This record gives sequence, structure tokens and C-alpha cells, in this order.
Amino acid sequence: MQQVVKQIKERRKVQLQRQDIKYELWRLDDTEFRKLRRRSLPIKEDSLFYMNFYLSERDNKNKLNLAELFVSLTDLLGESGDWIDVWKGSFSFPVLLVLEKEQGKFFYLTDIYDNRGTLYFSIYRVLESDVEGYDYLYQGKNFI
Repeated sequence: MQQVVKQIKERRKVQLQRQDIKYELWRLDDTEFRKLRRRSLPIKEDSLFYMNFYLSERDNKNKLNLAELFVSLTDLLGESGDWIDVWKGSFSFPVLLVLEKEQGKFFYLTDIYDNRGTLYFSIYRVLESDVEGYDYLYQGKNFI
């Protein structure tokens, strides 16, 4: 007798809300991230954001070091993914970010990772249709 076994994947989710915007972070595995990445467009990283982010924390005595960030992210999102540069990085946490605003829901991919001891966030806009006609490797201007 043939049996059909349905497996339900356990998934970590973090919910936040600020004013009228709801945020949901859904933990993805590496395969899911790569599949969604092919249907998304990268948003150009803002070096000024990183500079302001790190400068604002320069004198903060309670800021987390890289090991504390890793432990916090592991506790919040589960184990790190395996899709990392083993020469320069030590962790990667791919997540699906769902923004719910008055105008509707918007989907973004985010990879929270370290590179040579520095925390980075890669952000991609998930498209509803295929990225045919778009260069999914091109980093476009920011849009939300």
C-alpha cells in the first residue's frame, strides 16, 4: 500500500510593527533563497548607510560584537545557512521580508551575513512574475 507523507517544514518567523507598517521576517533555507533570488532584482547597497550605521554605534558600549550577533541571530532565526564564503565569512541568514502597508504587501529577500568580520545586508525585491527581460544580477536603485 502506497502512502503519501506530507512534511511540514518548521520555519522561524519574527513579527514587528511600527506605526501602520507590519514586518514579517521568514527564515529561508539556502535552496529556497536561491530559487527566489532568480525571481528577484537586487537593490543597490548604500555604502553611506553602512558608514552611518557603524559610526552611530562607534561609542555604544552595549553594541554587540560579531560573536554576540551570531548567537542572537541564531536564537532569533535558527541555524546559519551553508551558502557562505568560507574564506571570508562565518554565517549567513537568508530571510524573506514581508512588508504590509496600506498599499499592499511587498516581498523582499534579505541575506544577513558577515564578510571579514563586518555585518552586511543584501536586499532583493521579489517580483510577482519571472524576471524575463530584467538582468537579475544588475543592482538597481533603491525602491520600496
